[in-house]
Amino acid sequence: GLIGLLGHVVTIPTVGPTLATMIGLGVGIDYALFLVTKHRDQLAQGADAVLSHVIQQFMLHWQRGAFDGLRELLERSIRDYPARPMFRCMLALLDADEARRPDALRQLESIAADDYAALPVDNEWLFSMGFLAEAAHRLGVSEHAATIYELLEPYADRNACSADVICTGSVSRFLALAAATMRRWDDAAKHFEAALVMNTRMGGLPWVARTQFDYARMLLERGQLRDPEHARNLLASCDATFALLGMERCANEAAALEQASLPRHRLRARPV
Repeated sequence: GLIGLLGHVVTIPTVGPTLATMIGLGVGIDYALFLVTKHRDQLAQGADAVLSHVIQQFMLHWQRGAFDGLRELLERSIRDYPARPMFRCMLALLDADEARRPDALRQLESIAADDYAALPVDNEWLFSMGFLAEAAHRLGVSEHAATIYELLEPYADRNACSADVICTGSVSRFLALAAATMRRWDDAAKHFEAALVMNTRMGGLPWVARTQFDYARMLLERGQLRDPEHARNLLASCDATFALLGMERCANEAAALEQASLPRHRLRARPV
């Protein structure tokens, strides 16, 4: 071989063949590791694509109120991705939206153990906690809302998002929901106002409309003198956006809330 030919020209130490063999093995191992790493990256990209598709399916159908099939999708995702607890948070919200109170409470309490230690503080943490804030609000469980508020408060000026998968708008909206659940009306109003500014600034129409709806519902529950009029203005705005975006379930809820907010004499009035 090459080393034998070189031996006729220069003096090669006896360790030369051994060193050449070791270098050859090293290069081969490095190349093999490169191929394995490349294969793993390709597999990971495929898994990430499937994961992203599931998340976006949930968000699209949940926003539009089309809940059919979502439970099966989330339960399968919980099995397939046991290290991604965000799917459990999504299921807790879905259960709360579907009025499956025992199931929603069971999910919420299992995640809430040890101050939500089941949720790693990673790029999924903010919007996962946001789903739980919504679930706790739907369920009216102030003890969970208090802990969620405390954990999220340092992030009030942030948007909850993952760069390539999902955005659930201003964290202030989640704080407002938690505050409203605890009947801390002034804090809730402050956070709703902040959420409206941030969601509007980034052009997040679904989150602007949801913030307006949630804010209106809080105002009607608080019931101060000018709250009903302010609530009806918010409901008129969000109803138009819900209709524009095909968020039919939300539009129906907004229309029902607006009707309930009308003064009694206007509800009884009939055209002559």
